[in-house]
Amino acid sequence: MSNDKLLEAQKALQAGVAKLVSSEGWQDYLKAQSRFHNYSFQNVLWLLVQAAARGVNVTRFAGYNTWQSLGRHVRKGETSFKVLAPMGYKKKDEATGEETFRLRGFKVASTFDLSQTDGEPLTEPVKQLEGTSDELKAAYAKVEKFNKTRGLTVERVKLDGPNGMFNRMNREIQIDEALSDLQALKTLCHETAHSILHDSDDGDSRATKEVEAESVAFVVLHALGLNSAEYSFGYVAHWSKGDPKLIQDVAVRVQKTAKTILALFEEEVEAADEKAA
Repeated sequence: MSNDKLLEAQKALQAGVAKLVSSEGWQDYLKAQSRFHNYSFQNVLWLLVQAAARGVNVTRFAGYNTWQSLGRHVRKGETSFKVLAPMGYKKKDEATGEETFRLRGFKVASTFDLSQTDGEPLTEPVKQLEGTSDELKAAYAKVEKFNKTRGLTVERVKLDGPNGMFNRMNREIQIDEALSDLQALKTLCHETAHSILHDSDDGDSRATKEVEAESVAFVVLHALGLNSAEYSFGYVAHWSKGDPKLIQDVAVRVQKTAKTILALFEEEVEAADEKAA
């Protein structure tokens, strides 16, 4: 696998993300995200306990008015979930004129999950990949075997939420059993990249790690003649906040890691190159 091919894939990723973040759809997504609450750790735990008690698979919480502003309405008869919301007041600094928020206490507030609402679909930058074939299954098996030779366990299990997970403490990779063959392969490449690049806590931010791992997955699939753009562009744009510099900054580590995985696919890469010629 030549460096030119890897650079080509990296440029395709950068261009795709740049196009996405300049689009109207991305602006709609950012506006929607800004309206959702970032709940505290304690509130998240409380919400999960309430959901488990009611047997609800939760996805995304927001208040009644927030859902209305997004073109959705809470269905009649739905029971809210409870969270603690801060109460306070604004105090003006006489010297600077600046207003600051002063916390007075907390109150119990109502919130609703996406599954309790109807209305306009939410704008999402990431689309799950579809595609099933014996070739994709064989490619998955190669990457799975590669990880097992490195002392990692790879399992297809039911995951509530994420497509995949890498647990560096348990040396384990889990991939959601419901994914298509193409999405499963891309996700396995993503988690494999995590296992190579982020096997220790090196201090990098979560955003940097996610941009690196997804960039590796995109480059690997691109080199194999497979297209993960509908998922990877939005994923990288989300974690990089549309900053092309972050994508460029990780390019060297991405290429090196992608080459490690692509060494498993020398014949497939050569075939993809011939098809493109």
